[in-house]
Amino acid sequence: MIKMAKDAGADCAKFQKSELECKFNKRALERPYNSKHSWGKTYGEHKRFLEFSHEQYRELKKYAQDIGIFLTASGMDEMAMEFLHELDVPFFKVASCDANNFPCLEKTAKKGRPMVISSGMQSMETMRRVYQMVKEHNQNFAILQCTSAYPLDPKDVNLRVIQEFQKEFPDIPIGYSGHEQGINITVAAVALGAKVVERHVTLDKTWKGNDHEASLDPSELAELVKAIRLVETAMGSPIKQMLPCEKSCHDKLGKSVIASRDIVKDTVLSLDMFAVKVGEPQGIPPEKMEQLLGKKILVDVGFDDSILPNMIEGGQNHQGDIEIAKKMIKMAKDCGADCAKFQKSELEYKFNKKALERPYTSKQSWGKTYGEHKRHLEFSHEQYRELQKYAEEVGIFFTASGMDEMAVEFLHELNVPFFKVGSGDTNNFPYLEKTAKKGRPMVVSSGMQSMETMKKVYQIVKKYNPNFAILQCTSAYPLEAQDVNLRVITEYQKAFPDIPIGYSGHESDISISVAAVALGAKIVERHVTLDKSWKGSDHEASLLPAELTELVRSIRLVERALGSGIKQMLPCEKPCHDKLGKSVVAKVKIPKGTVLTLDMLAVKVAEPMGVAAEDIFLLVGKSVTGDVDEDDSVTPEVVDSYGKRVKS
Repeated sequence: MIKMAKDAGADCAKFQKSELECKFNKRALERPYNSKHSWGKTYGEHKRFLEFSHEQYRELKKYAQDIGIFLTASGMDEMAMEFLHELDVPFFKVASCDANNFPCLEKTAKKGRPMVISSGMQSMETMRRVYQMVKEHNQNFAILQCTSAYPLDPKDVNLRVIQEFQKEFPDIPIGYSGHEQGINITVAAVALGAKVVERHVTLDKTWKGNDHEASLDPSELAELVKAIRLVETAMGSPIKQMLPCEKSCHDKLGKSVIASRDIVKDTVLSLDMFAVKVGEPQGIPPEKMEQLLGKKILVDVGFDDSILPNMIEGGQNHQGDIEIAKKMIKMAKDCGADCAKFQKSELEYKFNKKALERPYTSKQSWGKTYGEHKRHLEFSHEQYRELQKYAEEVGIFFTASGMDEMAVEFLHELNVPFFKVGSGDTNNFPYLEKTAKKGRPMVVSSGMQSMETMKKVYQIVKKYNPNFAILQCTSAYPLEAQDVNLRVITEYQKAFPDIPIGYSGHESDISISVAAVALGAKIVERHVTLDKSWKGSDHEASLLPAELTELVRSIRLVERALGSGIKQMLPCEKPCHDKLGKSVVAKVKIPKGTVLTLDMLAVKVAEPMGVAAEDIFLLVGKSVTGDVDEDDSVTPEVVDSYGKRVKS
């Protein structure tokens, strides 16, 4: 298992170390244990079978060093922590059942070794006390969000607690300890900022033991490590700007200002002289159109020609086959998607004449010129009506990106549920204004744009239409992880708090899109294909049916796993708490009437369960109302005035 962790790319292999008589009281060890997972007749026999000796731990540590991976263990009691300190582990792991064991926490913190503390079965109030106690003696520690159930149902994961911990404890790393099946919830935790990830692993999920079902096998662990590294890279910078990887897309499809009529030299420019199209050559970008107003043109400009700076003073994977398009609509429905979206262009309005006439010799081409290529791929109005009717029949929403003003007019007539604005039109402000005025919901992509441009987009659309969303997007196909810039989602949420923020992805797998949902993306757009080997530049960045199905499943999983953000013990944790939750026991025999001091008390997994471990300090100064034998539980009933308010 250590070798498996190393081969999968993990940083550390972690075990559990107990000194059983220190962790359990005698009754807990002697109780019968007839579970199908048992390795003995009593719980003590079961645990002794599973426990490695000190010498075996030294052997494991040497093996880990030999193959180049860190080794540590959760110290499950104070004596185990002493041994691990002697073993010189790189850090102490404090398991959830000891997070409220304040005497053990304090002693462990004082050793000065880094600590990682799980928080299963604990409340936020308890975790604040944990933070304060450890911080007093040790600056180098992390807290992990954890729910102690095996396997863990997604609805009980409560990933939003990671963000609450980040607010409460901003000066320490926050992480995630997961017991769910699969990897995508853990990937989502990393997207939310988890700096430490802990998962159980196994070589065979059919082995005896109740952890195996909630554990990852070697291939799953390798896939998790790969996905985490991918998302770490994809988080990128929070700065929204056009990236170098988008230049090829911008050069091909970026729009610019075109003359809507012949303009004679020395004419003072006005808005009615302009159109916005994909121009050849590329001219002044649309977002600078207003800066042209009132300025003189220095040369004659013909109708449909690009307006260049020196003239001024101072996705179609359907192959053009409607039957393939129908199969893709059905695929989207079968995979669980909410909407099938195409692209609609009126080509003479999207491109100027020179752009359509330029030779197109790409291996992806469907014609000798770019115009022939695009005409092959473009569906007619009648075909769009046929596709819309088919989508209604199979039960999925249908819309399209309107790639020019006339296309938007047609889609409005088609009564699509919302307009999609492609990144190439996001800085086309006249188009945006006309589209917004129609009052239909809008989804606006932001590839190739800066944050300054997106703020202008927000202001223009908001003036006429409050019902719109903005998607973080990088216009590269396929998109490399380092260019995704997921952190822009968070920046958009701050800049535009009253609208939904989403993600339009062109990467090759699903993990980054899942991470976007964890960050709060309310809309996810992905390209899809039936065959990645087909002609067309989008197919490599598109998802196959099985990948789309897995993406939808993972998104629904993460949506459930985000939870409420309230840190508290959940009902699903009760079995673990009843089995392994620690409580106060008598370290020595305590006669009736004795006033309790801390040196009389210990914390163990006890049978029966006594006063909760986090309340041990509340017992000091109180008297016992009956004899308590050594190693017996100190129950609330035997402590005078326990839990009662002291009168002043």
